[in-house]
Amino acid sequence: MLQDAVRELANIVAGRMQERLQGAGMTLGLGLPVYVGGARSLNVGASLVNGVSAHVQLGLPDRPVLAIGFAAKEG
Repeated sequence: MLQDAVRELANIVAGRMQERLQGAGMTLGLGLPVYVGGARSLNVGASLVNGVSAHVQLGLPDRPVLAIGFAAKEG
C-alpha cells in the first residue's frame, strides 16, 4: 500500500518535470524502485530531441549493479 502511494507520487513528480523539460526540448524517463521477488531496481533515462540520450540502471538485489549508457546520433 505504501509502495503504491510512493509510486503514484513519483509519477506525479515525473509528470511535472516532463512538462518543464518539454519547454527546453528535452524528455525525461524515470522509473521508481520496483520490487520483484525481493530484488529492487531503479531505472533513470533522459534524452534530448536531437538524439542524444543517457540511461542509468541500478539493481540492488544481494549485490549492487550499476550500468551507465550513452548514445548519440548525428542529425
